[in-house]
Order: sequence, then structure tokens, then C-alpha cells
Amino acid sequence: MALGVDTHVHVFEPARFPYPDGPGYRPAPHESGTFDDLERVMADGGITHAVIVQPSGYGTDNAAVLDAIARSGGRHRGIAVVDPGIAEEALDSLTEGGIVGARVDLPALIPEGSVSPEVRLFFGRLASRGWLLQVQCPPAALADRIPVLRDSGLPVVIDHLACADAGLGLDQPGLAEVLAFGRTGQATIKLSAPFRFSREAYPHGDVDRIVAALLDAFTPERAIWASDWPFIKLEKRPAYADVLALIDRWLPDPADRHTVLWETPATLFGLSSAPGR
Repeated sequence: MALGVDTHVHVFEPARFPYPDGPGYRPAPHESGTFDDLERVMADGGITHAVIVQPSGYGTDNAAVLDAIARSGGRHRGIAVVDPGIAEEALDSLTEGGIVGARVDLPALIPEGSVSPEVRLFFGRLASRGWLLQVQCPPAALADRIPVLRDSGLPVVIDHLACADAGLGLDQPGLAEVLAFGRTGQATIKLSAPFRFSREAYPHGDVDRIVAALLDAFTPERAIWASDWPFIKLEKRPAYADVLALIDRWLPDPADRHTVLWETPATLFGLSSAPGR
């Protein structure tokens, strides 16, 4: 069986893991997806492994992510949301549970490019555990904070085509800086969620020049694919197979597709090709 990693999915198990009080997004029933739902859509798509990303609705309670990782038999890893002041023992426990990185609200964590001593300490604590930093914000906001990210020394994963608006093209503010960051080798780009930044219906052809520029800068060795399942905050849920099919257009070379679907994410997230791992 071919190996493949979906590097950005969410699980919602409110019956088993109720949402805590807070401002995070709670998906409607038609947007939600449990671990069992995830396993079904991945199997249908021929995807064997996943990286489960903590959604905002669960705040810093990562129990549902840890549960999904445990139930996967070692096939999945997780990205947590944590407070910078989290206790050392709690970070160790997350690491033991299969968490390999932290998802952060970059503009809030580093306002206007200034970084606090607490955040610098936080970055060092993540680095000591081999974690990566996952960020999601528009190119201009990301560009302002790239110097801090570079100084952190952490591997950086940039979500969802760097949130570049396909309608603004390659000259949009911040995109040149993001592409330059990609050429340093410190960052990995996530080829995901074109439906969020395209101005066209599926198959979202207007994103192609953005994807091509990102692949040129980051290369397939620093690119990964993701579905963004279960596709929250959309009027109509895309078909998983349709989202996966876009990679054939973006990467016509089978060797490049294998790199993006397996080799790069397996190395980045510490995944194994051994059965059940």
C-alpha cells in the first residue's frame, strides 16, 4: 500500500471530550468529525497517516488530540495549543503522547514583531523537545515576524499556502518575504485549503501560480500536503477525494508527489512506515 500523510486534520469528540468555556469555534454538526469519521475518509482516499491539529474550540485542552493519537496505533502525530507558561511536566507528557509541535496565534504571540522574554524562553523549551512551530496568518503579518522566527531556530510549518489570496497574485504584501524565508530551509509550506483563498470554484485554478511560486521557493523537500478536514466554516463541505486530487495537478511528477505526501512529512513529524506505526 502507498504511504501518505494528511498533515492538517481536526477531530471533534464533544460527547467524549466536551468543549471548555472560551471563545474558540464550535463546529456545527455538519462540520464536525470524530476520529472514526477521519479514519474512514483517510482509508477511502488511500492516506495512511495524519497529523491532528488542535482546533480552537478545545482551547489548550489537548485531550481529544491525544486520544486520537493513542487510538491510531502510532500512525498519527499531533500539534497542540499550549500556554507559553505551561509546566515542564505537562510539556513532557504531551511529547510522550505524540505531540510534535505547537500551534500559535503568531500576531498575538509576537505583536508587531516584538518578542517577550517569556516567549523566547517558550521557544527554547519547545526546541529542547524537538518540537516545531505551526503558524497561520496572512503573508504581510507573517513577513513582519520572520526575523523572530528565524532567530528562534525552530522548524516552522506555514499553514494553508501561507494564506495567500489568489486574487492578489504574487505581488501581494509579504509574499516575497515568505518565499525568501522558504529558501532558507528553516520553514515548510503546507499545500492545503485552496478553497479558503481561491476566488474560483473547484478546482481552484487561480491558486496555481501561488502554489508554483511556493514550490519553487520551498521545494518538494520542504512542502507537505493537507486536506484541512473536516472543512469547518465552509458553506459546502468539499469531497476529500477532490481535495486530494489537486496534488496531481500541482505535482505532475510522481516522485515529487511521493516526497510531499510521504518523505517530507514522515521526516518532519517523526512517522514510520512500519506496519501500525
